[in-house]
Amino acid sequence: MPRNPYPGKKITLINTSNDYFETLISFEQIYNNPKINNLKKPVEQGYLDENKVKEMIEEYKENPLFLRFKNRVIIGNLNDTWYIVDGQHRLEMARQIYQIDNINDELVFCWFTFNNEDDIRKLFNSINKDSIKNNFYINQ
Repeated sequence: MPRNPYPGKKITLINTSNDYFETLISFEQIYNNPKINNLKKPVEQGYLDENKVKEMIEEYKENPLFLRFKNRVIIGNLNDTWYIVDGQHRLEMARQIYQIDNINDELVFCWFTFNNEDDIRKLFNSINKDSIKNNFYINQ
């Protein structure tokens, strides 16, 4: 089994490859990790909507268990540069809720090693096929 090259505790999977890892990362680790805090955005990734982040924080405070149903963040690794493919609002929610309220929970990070930028686009398009706000990028 390959060693974990990423932050967080490696999640053992039954069916995996050297190009895919899952790690469990606490809000505290997210807040304090400089590389996670400097993730690159692929061109397809939309802007960060602060209102959406605030709504997510409010929802988390009311029902923290709901996060378990949408706790994945997808990171692409291309030549040791990390790209946020999906989950930028969850990531920002985790940072803020830890910084402001000192609440520490965790997210599952899905790490995928890419060979080129086109592969990042393909994964982004696949993940966002049902997203109305991303239709412009997917249809191009």
